[in-house]
Amino acid sequence: MSGEVKAAIIGLIGVVVGAGLSIFGAWLQQRGQTKTARQERLEIRGTTIGETALNELIVARNSLQVALEGDGSTSDALAATREAVGRAETAALTLPNVNALHMRMADVFKLYSARGWVGAVRGSFRVTWQLNTTIESIEILAAFLRGDPLPAPSSWFVQSQRKVEEADATRAARALTAEADRKGAAPS
Repeated sequence: MSGEVKAAIIGLIGVVVGAGLSIFGAWLQQRGQTKTARQERLEIRGTTIGETALNELIVARNSLQVALEGDGSTSDALAATREAVGRAETAALTLPNVNALHMRMADVFKLYSARGWVGAVRGSFRVTWQLNTTIESIEILAAFLRGDPLPAPSSWFVQSQRKVEEADATRAARALTAEADRKGAAPS
């Protein structure tokens, strides 16, 4: 093989390797850009959904404050609150890639909906309860939207959660006792 042929073969190999590396580099760059663009879309979507949920919670808070003032529109205010909290819950729990936020918000919405731990919770106590949970959720979402760490649960929230859990345990124990009494009283 002559030197010219060897040089041509080496040149051809160089061109093939160069082209392959160029194609690989372009693919790698495109892949990185696609990931970055996807992440940016998720962040924009998360911000938009978070703002929607926050706005709904603010509407709920305002409606609850109207209900506490008792200006005659309490039932309308509470209906508006239920609707706003439902929309906020749906929005907050669909935020992308934020499991810690989902868990915190799910706890807040569960506490918001807690019923019966002090009997039939009605009137201003119930509205105050809902207002406090709404304020808790606003603080959590606002921190998320600012990019701050999620705040620790408030002392009111922790105490209220404990009361609900204790009431649930008491109800479960009563149900078991009633079931045992019913089985014991049943004819054999």
